[in-house]
Amino acid sequence: RTTRTVPAKMTARHFVVVVLALLSCCVLATRGDWWLADPSYHNGVSAWNPGYQVWRNVKDFGAKGDGVTDDTAAINNAISSGNRCGQGCPGGSSTLTPAIVYFPPGTYVVSQPLIMYYFTQMVGDAAQRPTIAAARSFPGGWLLQSDPYDNQGNNWYQNQNNFYRQVRNFIIDMTRVPSTVNAVAIHWQVAQATSITNVHIRLSKASGTQHQGIWMENGSGGFMSDITIDGGHYGMWVGNQQFTSRNITITNADTGVFLNWDWGWTFTGMTFGNCRIAFDHSVNGGAQIQAGSAIIMDTLVYNPPPTLLSSFASPRSHKMFNDFARVPISGVGILTHFPFA
Repeated sequence: RTTRTVPAKMTARHFVVVVLALLSCCVLATRGDWWLADPSYHNGVSAWNPGYQVWRNVKDFGAKGDGVTDDTAAINNAISSGNRCGQGCPGGSSTLTPAIVYFPPGTYVVSQPLIMYYFTQMVGDAAQRPTIAAARSFPGGWLLQSDPYDNQGNNWYQNQNNFYRQVRNFIIDMTRVPSTVNAVAIHWQVAQATSITNVHIRLSKASGTQHQGIWMENGSGGFMSDITIDGGHYGMWVGNQQFTSRNITITNADTGVFLNWDWGWTFTGMTFGNCRIAFDHSVNGGAQIQAGSAIIMDTLVYNPPPTLLSSFASPRSHKMFNDFARVPISGVGILTHFPFA
């Protein structure tokens, strides 16, 4: 047996390099000096749309991010300016008016929904995630709105054609809103080429809270990852044709994930802590089930009260395919519930 000793000089040198690297990261994080924030990187143009502004910094449109000022109008102006594809957009979509809407570090108070026009990417500073905080006066509904409804109940965009959207690097704080208000952090009725990543959602943890994290009634595919949701009546209330969710942690919610319907959904790397129900597939008070299939893998459920990991609603549930793979469970009373049996 031989042992190789690393010279002390080399070890010290490595230590200094590591310390300097860590210090530089701390400085960058403190300054919010993320490379994407540098305007010199943003000289791209939209094809066949001369002079159109793709890159937008919300502070250039008057947002303060001071945690006090109502920044709703400034942010919505940053999103919508430039004759973009909004309500009544010809054909219901356009690739001529994309927008990257950048949020520097700060806390942006919002009292009304932020309307994400077609082909909008909302990007927070990755080195120091900004907070979008719903004001106490927020009336309810969706804070980040990907597909608004008009007064007749019609969407601005066809859900299967609601492409090119992104929300990343944010903290979304709904806790100023009273828990009795049905307030949802993100309405995400989307199709392909869409994602939510690196987002933390704070919801009320009061008994009987009506807050929700992500709400999705339909759509045609997408991806979300690296999300944490704390509190709420539902962490995620979702339905879509096909979807992938990865590395999502939901804690202190009444129901972690309510799967309203799907053709096929993959949940991987999920963590549920102290949720009364981790997954629920039942609809209409348990009378039927509309989800087609769900793959739940590499998922941890821990420290809940007596709970359901998965609820199958009725004898018709046999059409639902559920596959559990590598799902360690701690303190769960019931793995799969068949109330009709």
